[in-house]
Amino acid sequence: MSELQKHWHIYLIGIGAVMAWSGITFYGMGRSYREARALDVNVGLALTVLGLILLFAGIAAYMRRPDSQR
Repeated sequence: MSELQKHWHIYLIGIGAVMAWSGITFYGMGRSYREARALDVNVGLALTVLGLILLFAGIAAYMRRPDSQR
């Protein structure tokens, strides 16, 4: 098994965390104008939700590892 396959949950945690914070940034940029930009707000919400899903999936997979792999 390659290193990528062994540590896929770590990559999910990293990608999910970065994606969620990027989504919050996009959302904030979209709401910062006098009239909110719908595209920026929607993209920000989608990135945040998908990032949180990946983050929690990675955390759950990391916690379910056997004790011999910790």
